Amino acid sequence: MKENCTKLYTPILFLAMLFSFASCCETVQCDPWRASEITTINFTDTELKILYVKKFSKNSNFSSAVDSMSLNSGNDYNLVAGTANTINIMLYVNGITPRFPIEVGYEYEFFFPNGNIVRRITELNDVSSDDRYCFTGFAKNVCYNRLNSLQIDGKASDSFILQR
Repeated sequence: MKENCTKLYTPILFLAMLFSFASCCETVQCDPWRASEITTINFTDTELKILYVKKFSKNSNFSSAVDSMSLNSGNDYNLVAGTANTINIMLYVNGITPRFPIEVGYEYEFFFPNGNIVRRITELNDVSSDDRYCFTGFAKNVCYNRLNSLQIDGKASDSFILQR
């Protein structure tokens, strides 16, 4: 008799636990798209030694600066080679915290003084999305929207790559 009770209650207990975990699920809206890395193509190492980045209010025609920073190769960031002509610049402090994330809702100007090269980023748009999160006892993973479009120097682009 005891064995039959165990067989009967085990599936019921399992279903009750499954239902309780499922009821702890929620749909969360993903955070806006952001980048902490710049990909450059066909720049020389000399041109990439110094980089000035300015963040502007959207639709301000680059007249309302919100923030700025300067980066020096070797001191503030390391050039991470992708291929012979592609270099990634990580915008991190001590490799951990994004120092200057590129975010939707702003416009950006990248100035490479050693090559007198300016690139302007406008019309950063992402696709709003959501994700299903179920409580598991661990920290919640953050999801990010997908970059939909942007303009580099007034030309439409679907990726965040600065070309020489």
